[in-house]
Amino acid sequence: MYPTIRKKIDEESSSNGASGKYPSVGLVIGATGIVGMSLVEILPLPDTPEGPWKVVG
Repeated sequence: MYPTIRKKIDEESSSNGASGKYPSVGLVIGATGIVGMSLVEILPLPDTPEGPWKVVG
């Protein structure tokens, strides 16, 4: 996994705690490809359907 993705996930995890900030969780398989990277960037946005998503890749 790219270091920037890992850092972002770690920051969100530490700041989120168990507050339930994310209504949905998505596991992105192949997060290093073009489509996977797009999903990792788009899903956490508040305007995505059923979002924002907590993304794990």
